[in-house]
Amino acid sequence: MKKKMLTLALTACMVLCTLPFTASAANPFIDIPDGAWYEDAVAHVYQNGLFSGTTATTFTPEKDMTRGMFVQVLANMTTGYDETYYKARTSYYTDVHQKSWMSGPVRWASDARIVNGTNVTRFSPDRALTREQMALMPYNYAEKTGN
Repeated sequence: MKKKMLTLALTACMVLCTLPFTASAANPFIDIPDGAWYEDAVAHVYQNGLFSGTTATTFTPEKDMTRGMFVQVLANMTTGYDETYYKARTSYYTDVHQKSWMSGPVRWASDARIVNGTNVTRFSPDRALTREQMALMPYNYAEKTGN
């Protein structure tokens, strides 16, 4: 009997160990390992609506943040930001399509003079954010919004 119980317990342990990592309600992302140095920060930005992840279940922490992602975060931080209003307006940039997830935030950030395009007709939303841009955009945001 003891041998059967031990076998059953070991089998259960092996099965449970092979199941994929499941995230908690505080952190629904399967690619954020328990104990990662950034685990609490990811949970904070998710719970406060600043970031939503790259999919419903992934955060992709090793991917560079893009210009489009960053203006989305700034828009998410803004009280009174009306995505429907900005998404309905035509983009200034040929590389930001009106139906894309970032069209509203890019239009808002451009109208508010928080960010410029990489040239007159392009925003380059999928280009990795540079350190200079990561410093300048929040500075412009604070100056324009008073936050």
